[in-house]
Amino acid sequence: DVIIFGCTGFLGCAESIKAHLASRNLNVPVIDPVPLTMITAASLARMGLTNSKKAYAPPRRKEIKGFNIPLAPHAIAG
Repeated sequence: DVIIFGCTGFLGCAESIKAHLASRNLNVPVIDPVPLTMITAASLARMGLTNSKKAYAPPRRKEIKGFNIPLAPHAIAG
């Protein structure tokens, strides 16, 4: 058994919940999703793994609309 929190709203709660469970003789691993996600992403990056270029094609170029003239030079096109 393991408890994996499902949202970042529980960030920082894993240790206190794990301690509370342990005080009731319930030794269950409690996993905080944010550090797990960051470690997983870093591991994938270190290994050079990326998404499939066939399954996830780059976005098509689009005209940028709705920017004020002073902001237009700083806009990044798709």
